[in-house]
Amino acid sequence: MGRPAKATLTLTGATAGGSYDSTVSFGDGPSGPDNPALGYLWARSRIARISDYISGAHDDELRRRIVSLGLTYNLLTKFTSFVAVDEIVRNPDGQATDVKQPLPLPKGVSNLAVGKSIRNYSEPSLAHIAGMLLVALGFVLLRRRSKVSMR
Repeated sequence: MGRPAKATLTLTGATAGGSYDSTVSFGDGPSGPDNPALGYLWARSRIARISDYISGAHDDELRRRIVSLGLTYNLLTKFTSFVAVDEIVRNPDGQATDVKQPLPLPKGVSNLAVGKSIRNYSEPSLAHIAGMLLVALGFVLLRRRSKVSMR
């Protein structure tokens, strides 16, 4: 136990510039229980298994275990994240200036994708709808009468 496994991978092929040949050696790192990567691999696997059992809002214990593993092993999980903290104070006097910064659209997206603000109109009341239907019905009846009288 503890002896590194020896393996090599040889890649051969053809490129526009001629033939290609490269050999990569594996097994130079330590193997066995003393390898520090094993703890991280175990923690990732454990988080994946615990995550399979989360089904609803009553899984606080499982969430707590995932958070604990993520923080202990410095792993990104569903409930933990990495936060970068800049230690240099850029604005020591604390005065901020608000700026309206235009954001560029992604390449190939037209300005029509942004859209306009939606105006708030009240919905038509039932009386308005009934009135419009009566007016439309009146036009239909007038048209029928005019066709009948023309015959």
